[in-house]
Amino acid sequence: PSRVQYTLIKDKPSAINLAASLKEAGLFVFDTETDGLNPFQAQLAGIAFCTHPGKATFVAVDGISEAGGLFESAVTDRLSLADCREIFGPLFADASVKKVCQNAKFDINILRCQGMPVHGVVFDTMVASYVIDPDQKHNMDDLAKKYLNYSPIPLSALLGTKKEAKKIFDVDLEKLKDYSAEDADITFRLYQKLKTLLDDAGLNDLAERIEFPLIEVLSDMELSGVKIDTSALQEFSFELEKLTINLTEEIYAIAGEEFNINSPQQLQKILYGNLRLQPTRKTKTGYSTDAQTLEDLQDAHPIIPAILKFRQVTKLKSTYADALPKLIEPSTQRIHTSFNQTIASTGRLSSVDPNLQNIPIRTEMGKEIRKAFVPSDKNHILISLDYSQIELRILAAYCGDEFLQESFRKGLDIHASTAARVF
Repeated sequence: PSRVQYTLIKDKPSAINLAASLKEAGLFVFDTETDGLNPFQAQLAGIAFCTHPGKATFVAVDGISEAGGLFESAVTDRLSLADCREIFGPLFADASVKKVCQNAKFDINILRCQGMPVHGVVFDTMVASYVIDPDQKHNMDDLAKKYLNYSPIPLSALLGTKKEAKKIFDVDLEKLKDYSAEDADITFRLYQKLKTLLDDAGLNDLAERIEFPLIEVLSDMELSGVKIDTSALQEFSFELEKLTINLTEEIYAIAGEEFNINSPQQLQKILYGNLRLQPTRKTKTGYSTDAQTLEDLQDAHPIIPAILKFRQVTKLKSTYADALPKLIEPSTQRIHTSFNQTIASTGRLSSVDPNLQNIPIRTEMGKEIRKAFVPSDKNHILISLDYSQIELRILAAYCGDEFLQESFRKGLDIHASTAARVF
């Protein structure tokens, strides 16, 4: 935006003055800059603050000075990480001082891993955008274009791309200040705009009572992580390897020749050429060999169940038994997923890197993967909780239908009793 005032702070006295003015303001936007996305490993390069549109301050932080000698030399023209903690730590921890962010969970996780717990986040522009319209894009660039008719400085303009990409600590501080302060400024403007839109749509209650408080809960969950029994997974991986070898030999024997079972082209030749099975669906590269097609052909030939079992076994091995131990965070010895609050338009959470919401359970082999998720120690247990037909119960309460409510009170099978009533 034109006529902005972005300030760079690198010394302790200026940082102390800034912290005092932020506390006095009672509400501020903040945005962290890091050299990575993994909160356990990322180094803090700075924090931008904003309390009024058009005015923002970037505090450059020497995030690598405490990195345990990983770097040859520390950056010197910045506030030390220890001073940053001492000056801004109490401010972030003070819930009475309100905070606003774009994708607050990321910034909370970063600061918590740097020894600065964050409380008092009262507004997240990304989450607010999701509450207003779950199907629109929620990243800051898209929100700025849609609601402010403005295109912020892209990260690529700062770091470059691919082979020429710089590390954030090598970026000129003036440029880093402009980029980060602009992010904080734009977030403040979006906060003002989206707060009004939430009010107008009557969605404030949903945002303030459910969605915004959930951010801190998800942060706790992500940083806590989950422990897995690696020896159990290694043992299971060994069993799956033996099973894969046996299934491979079985498939070769049925086919009468050796071929690459994972190659759709070679599988097509065996199934539809050699064995003359009737194809059900055509693709650009021939006839389909996907899971649905093979399930439709399940009874057509004994090779089909063997191939489906082979696929199941190799997927369990590669996706879970072998992959999960590699995702353990060395500093915590746990797996840490990321929970997305703004992806599924239904309001459900999704989980990525890794997806812990789709660990198989329907097969005996899938249950072996689940068994590897264990309590953190002998003082803890894992419990499973699930609402029974929560949507229908909410429906019964809202519409006041006597029959539905009575069925739930009596503990009847709701589908059977509804079907009987319809009949």
